Amino acid sequence: MATPLQRDVKSFLSSTVKHGTHKRLAVAMDVTRGDISRRFSPNDEDRKCQIATCLEEAKYLCQVDPEAGESLRHYIDGLFESWLHPENPQQNITELACHVNRETQEFIEVRMKSRPADEQLKEVLDVVKAATHVARGLQVEIARKGAQMAQEPKRAHIREAGRR
Repeated sequence: MATPLQRDVKSFLSSTVKHGTHKRLAVAMDVTRGDISRRFSPNDEDRKCQIATCLEEAKYLCQVDPEAGESLRHYIDGLFESWLHPENPQQNITELACHVNRETQEFIEVRMKSRPADEQLKEVLDVVKAATHVARGLQVEIARKGAQMAQEPKRAHIREAGRR
């Protein structure tokens, strides 16, 4: 897939993000509503949309170093999971992994009993669903650790400034 152009990303955002959201977004980002409108307007070619720039960089990273690109994807997935569902407390990964084990045992039982294929499929899909919860939990954990590490230089700078 080609890198989305600034205009493509801005058109997508313009059609997806409601005008009422512009004001709340501006307040959250501590910028003006007009600034947000210009960032999302496909007709404003002077104002760059940083989302499009980020996507372009991610595309090239994936091309140059697919492993690093895959890591970035998991990191971003974890961030989005924590942003979209902040009220969901992080479940214990070990408990989630135990659930995968239980689901796997159920699949093995129906398989060993030569149950119908649709029943086996249901059980194996339960395994996949449980494993997906583990993966998402780990993504969130990785994203949170990354965010904490990113904040550490700022904290160190603040501590240093406080010593002066």
